[in-house]
Amino acid sequence: MRAIVLKQYGDPKTSLRLEEFPTPVPRRGEVLVKITASPFHPADMAFIAGYYGIRRPLPTVPGLEATGTVVAHNAGLHGQYLMGKRVACSAPNDALGPWAEFMAVSAINCAPLKRQTSDEFGATLLINPLTALAQLNLVRDGGNAAFIQTAAGSALGRMIARLAAERGVPAIHVVRRADAAEALRAAGTANVLSSDTADFAARLKELAGRLKATIAFDAVGGEMTETLAAAMPARSKVVVYGGLSGQSPRLSLPDAIFAEKVVEGFWVPHYLRKVGMLRALRMIGDVQRLGEARLGTKILAKLPLERIDEAIAMQSRGTEGKVLLVP
Repeated sequence: MRAIVLKQYGDPKTSLRLEEFPTPVPRRGEVLVKITASPFHPADMAFIAGYYGIRRPLPTVPGLEATGTVVAHNAGLHGQYLMGKRVACSAPNDALGPWAEFMAVSAINCAPLKRQTSDEFGATLLINPLTALAQLNLVRDGGNAAFIQTAAGSALGRMIARLAAERGVPAIHVVRRADAAEALRAAGTANVLSSDTADFAARLKELAGRLKATIAFDAVGGEMTETLAAAMPARSKVVVYGGLSGQSPRLSLPDAIFAEKVVEGFWVPHYLRKVGMLRALRMIGDVQRLGEARLGTKILAKLPLERIDEAIAMQSRGTEGKVLLVP
């Protein structure tokens, strides 16, 4: 099969090659998926560089999720049920990913798609939508009146903003540039702040106090984590799920000791394991029920595997949409 092959963790611009690679054979409990499309996430950049939560044996094929059709199986009745079905699937941690023509994946990591679910939505159905639902669950389950999110102009940030507005959950949306803030306001999003303004910290503190925001979701890390914690009331929490700044999250000693504020991490696979398979399956069903209008991602381009360099360049610009790799 044709595949994007990673032979050494490092710079995505130099470490990826399009090559012929052996088509995987499904192990026990697995199905073989003929890939239709797979997105390029910021997390994929971290994986290729070697900084993600998993490291597959090399050489390997990158990619974290995809959509495709099940064409073979070694998974008993479950596999037989999936045969010929379009599925959204999350990639295995220890084997080849979906930036290829085929991927072998555990049958339990495949979610059959409804007829009305497009391939584009199916390709991005798991990671960002489930993260959005999980974070709003954390807001509700923790009894928080309001929340803050950074990277609010990203595909995930826009999903969270839409869901929060529909559910009547007050939120503060932080972006890094004034033009991104204006774009969100033009789309009807309230309480948008740009961190490049001189009065950002003061305005964030005022809004967080007025709305009683006691939890923040931070995709940036570094100084931003400390700024978020400082803006919120005592006993608040910053949940870090990304590191766009390239720096480790920080928390001041006064906030940690005297204000009892905390910083903790979030990774959607850990969250799904914690809540259990039944709730995870209900969440996947909720994603398809809510549909593309609420949880869909803007698709910037659909590129063949041969144009991986172009996909890397588009992802590096940090736009609000996604590039899909289509074998």
